[in-house]
Amino acid sequence: MKARKKPRQTTKWLYGLPFISGIVYRFTSGMIVLLMATIWRGRFINREKLPKEEPYLLLPNHTSMLDPFWAGACLGRGVRAMASSSLLNTPFLGAYLKMCGCFPKMKYTKDKGSMETLQRLYEDGYVILVFPEGNRCWNGETAPIGAGIGRLIKRLNCKVVYARLNTAYLIKPRWARYSRSLPVEVEYDGPYTYDESLSAEDILADVQEKLTVTPGLSAPGKVKGKKMAVGLPNYLWACPNCFSMDTLAVEGKAKNHVACSSCESTWELDVFSILHGEEDWSVADAFRRIENHFGMPPIASSDRFESEKIALENVNTKLLFIPRGKNKPEVRAEGALQIHQDGLRIMDGEEQIWQAGFKDILGISMEFGNLLHFRVDGELFRLDLGQDSPPKWDHFLRKWRMHTVGAEH
Repeated sequence: MKARKKPRQTTKWLYGLPFISGIVYRFTSGMIVLLMATIWRGRFINREKLPKEEPYLLLPNHTSMLDPFWAGACLGRGVRAMASSSLLNTPFLGAYLKMCGCFPKMKYTKDKGSMETLQRLYEDGYVILVFPEGNRCWNGETAPIGAGIGRLIKRLNCKVVYARLNTAYLIKPRWARYSRSLPVEVEYDGPYTYDESLSAEDILADVQEKLTVTPGLSAPGKVKGKKMAVGLPNYLWACPNCFSMDTLAVEGKAKNHVACSSCESTWELDVFSILHGEEDWSVADAFRRIENHFGMPPIASSDRFESEKIALENVNTKLLFIPRGKNKPEVRAEGALQIHQDGLRIMDGEEQIWQAGFKDILGISMEFGNLLHFRVDGELFRLDLGQDSPPKWDHFLRKWRMHTVGAEH
C-alpha cells in the first residue's frame, strides 16, 4: 500500500501555503502573538492539552471579527478557517484573509465545494476553524448552533476542540464603535471524539452545551472603556422602558450614557455591558424586553397593521443585487420597503415594484459592516436602509419568516 504523504500543515515555516501566503500567515500570527503578550493581555486556558500534530476541528463561539485570530493564531501550527463568502469577496480584506488561509462558505445553503475543501484540508493535517453559530452574536449570548455541525462532525469522525472566548464580546460588542480594554481570555476544551453510535442531533446538543458562554473574566484583571454607548441605539432600536421605536440616543461627554427622548429614561453603560438606571439590565436583557414587547411576529404599529397589514416600513430603501463573483452591487429597486403580511415588498407610491414571499427569502444574514443580505431564487441581495437600523430589519424579517414558514432562514 502506498504510504500517505506527510500532512502539509507540519511544514515548518509556511504551513503548506504558497510562498507569499505563507509569509503573510507567519507575519500575522507573529503579530497576534506579540499583541497577546502585551496590549491584549492574552490568557490561554488548557492550551497545553491540545494536539501538536493531529488534525482537529476547532469550534469557537463567535462575537468579534478578531475571534479567528484570538482562537487560532497562537496555536503554533497551521489553522485554516472557514469564512463567509461575502466577507471573502470584500475588497482588500477578503484578499488578505484568503492569504491567511481562509476558505469560503456560502451561508444557509448547501455548499458542496466548501465541504470538499474542508475535508481535503482536514486530511492534509490542518486544524480547521469553523464557527458553529454562523454569525457573530450581538449581545454575548451564544446563538443556536446550526444543525449541520452535528452532521459534519459525524461524517468526518474527527477530533473536536472547543474555544470559549470568554471576554471577546466585552472587548468589542458587535454593535459598539469603540473597543474596551480587558484581557483576551480563551478557554480551550478538548480534544473530544464522538462515538459512532451517537446521532448528529446528540452531537449538536453537546456542541451547544460546550459553547454556551457567559461573558466575563475567570480571574480579576484591569478593565476600562470609553465611549462605550456609541452604537448601542442601533441594536436597541426601541426603548426597553417605554418601547418607543428609534428614540434612544447617546448622551454625555463621556458617551457612556443612553437616553430615551420619549420617556426620558437614562442609563449608564459599564464595561461589562450592564445598563445602570432606575432598573439595571444587561444589554441582552434589554433586548429581550424589546423582543417580547413587539411579539411574534413583531409589529411596529398595531393600528397600521390592522388597517394596512404593514408590520414595518422604511420610506427610502435601495434593493441592491450582488452578481456572483462581483463586488459592485446593482440597484434593482428603490422606494418604500415594507414587511407586509404576505412578504417583503418595495412600493413606488401606490405601485408595487418588487416583492418576495417569505418562503422565497433564504439565507438572511448580517454581514461585515452590518449589511443585511438575503437570497431570492438563488440571487444575492442587500438592503441599503439609509439611517434605519439593520438589526431591526434583520429581527423583523427573520421572525416574520419564522412565523410564516417555520424557519428563520
